Amino acid sequence: MDPSRQMHVDVNSCFASIEQLSNPLLQGKPVAVAAYKSERGVILAASREAKKLGIGTGTRVSEARKICSNIVVLEPDTQKYRFIHRQLKKVLVRYSPQVVAKSIDEFAVNFKGVEGNLISTAKEIKKEIADKIGPWLTVSIGIGSNRFLAKTASNMQKPDGLVEINSDNFENIYKKLDLIKLNGINWRTALRLQLAGIENTWDFYLASRQKLKSIFCSVLGEYWYWRLRGVEMDGKKEGSKKSYSNIYSLKKRAKSKTELLPVIYQLSLKSGNKLRRKKRMATGVALWLLLNNGSWHKVGRVKSGMVNGWEIYREAIKLLPREIKGEVRRVVIYIFDLKPALWIQDDLFGKRSKFIKLTKTADLINDKFGAGTIVPGTLIEQNKIPDFIGFGQTR
Repeated sequence: MDPSRQMHVDVNSCFASIEQLSNPLLQGKPVAVAAYKSERGVILAASREAKKLGIGTGTRVSEARKICSNIVVLEPDTQKYRFIHRQLKKVLVRYSPQVVAKSIDEFAVNFKGVEGNLISTAKEIKKEIADKIGPWLTVSIGIGSNRFLAKTASNMQKPDGLVEINSDNFENIYKKLDLIKLNGINWRTALRLQLAGIENTWDFYLASRQKLKSIFCSVLGEYWYWRLRGVEMDGKKEGSKKSYSNIYSLKKRAKSKTELLPVIYQLSLKSGNKLRRKKRMATGVALWLLLNNGSWHKVGRVKSGMVNGWEIYREAIKLLPREIKGEVRRVVIYIFDLKPALWIQDDLFGKRSKFIKLTKTADLINDKFGAGTIVPGTLIEQNKIPDFIGFGQTR
């Protein structure tokens, strides 16, 4: 196993901890950040005090209040979370220029080519976060020879943990580590492995490449063989994604197309942000609605491709039905057939290139001042453009 040069930084109880950090009166109290404060709202983050009571991500607000009647339930303050996210990244880039935000509360830091002991560096990072951002915000740090091991190590000691998986201790750790604790292994995959005689992570490590290939019936078996041995495999797959999706659950059910437009706009912008960051384009878009009386979806194709959220929004609203038959509870935008954005097919009069140039400027303004700063003219009369941070996202 190669020397440890990868670090994973995970903010503990992110949203709830940031709320406690910004309001000292909440410190030491059970706090939950939920999509909505209504009884049917789902908790997105629970403070460590709430977690000790058995309240966690996915718990309904009604259930949380049954467990703890005085729990403080707050709705997300996305601008506050993004601000802290940026402050954390500023701290991390002081130690390595290779910092990748994996989500709003997780960072992968590559220390290849950077001298120094990573255990000592991790302790310095923790101290700087406490000094510059606040002692109430803690992080669990994992260290390993690849991203997977660093991520696995970060989950082993929470809150405020510091664990390294290396050639000296990996056998002891693997023998005690359940398969379901591995990032990327869900209960179905764990069951498939167990049926093949692989009971724990150590058995997984000892399995031959051929056996893993036969279990996964794909190149994933090869990935897992090398990943468990500390070889970097995960960064190589990032450019291969063929689709992105964004989902939003409505607090108040929508009954008309007009009510849906701001939601579709925000979902389109988020999908477009992913395309911009990855320098990709999509040639397919699907709109899916979950209603009180069923579901509805429609798929569209764009030969020239879509390179940003504004183009996705323009195509997505074309898919809307003439009449909404029911009350919409959830909206999903799904873009697919992703390709490298090597060139942009223009129209005869150059209108598309002008549109892309204008929307690029609008995106820069929205990135700096918020998604609702510049909006399509059709949304000017809307009261508010919804803002949210999806799982695995930074915006």
